[in-house]
Amino acid sequence: MKLKSPMTLIAAFGVALFLAAAPMASAADPVVEGAIASGIVGEQADGYLGVVGGKSIDAQTKRTIDEVNIKRRAVYTQLAAQKGVSVDQVAAVVAEKQVDKLPSGAYFKDASGAWKRK
Repeated sequence: MKLKSPMTLIAAFGVALFLAAAPMASAADPVVEGAIASGIVGEQADGYLGVVGGKSIDAQTKRTIDEVNIKRRAVYTQLAAQKGVSVDQVAAVVAEKQVDKLPSGAYFKDASGAWKRK
């Protein structure tokens, strides 16, 4: 879906950043925080959590990450529909903010698909 003006896109992203804080709070889950701190899980450029490199995770961590990502997708979808932008556009803007919030030493996957350490 195309936007009518660049200002609409900017407004949509501003709202996305503000309202997307709720699902991002889910990332404060102790399981997710532990996985991020240990370098097993990181933020991705697509707005979702992912497993770093070829690392393996236990079933509980996988379930928790999946739950957080499902919540994020729901919020991204709602915001995208409200603002007339794509889900991917909303997710990408939020992803930038999530990477900014990561502690030093945590991993993130950039837009090229490479995992990097902050």
